[in-house]
Amino acid sequence: MLAIASASLNKIRSHWYGNEQLKYSFWCNTICLLLAIQLLSLYDERLSIALSAVKGIIFVWMFIGTWRAANKYMLATNNTLWAWQAKIFSAVPIVLFFIATLKY
Repeated sequence: MLAIASASLNKIRSHWYGNEQLKYSFWCNTICLLLAIQLLSLYDERLSIALSAVKGIIFVWMFIGTWRAANKYMLATNNTLWAWQAKIFSAVPIVLFFIATLKY
């Protein structure tokens, strides 16, 4: 059990510092996680309220990790197209979340 928790914490930390590959960082840690959050929010209203409390933290984690992975990708490959697309698309959820938060 402790090994699983340690491995999960290492994955979270690895993404935060941009040490994951850009494709994994974007597709798994950003897109799939966003879809999971949305599906869970639709499934149960109480769960939706609980997720709302931590969405901001999750979105910041996703954005920062993907941004850093994109920077490392640009340095390693000199390919800016995929890196900037990942940066822009990972910024959209965080911007929309904070706009929605400011409405209320």
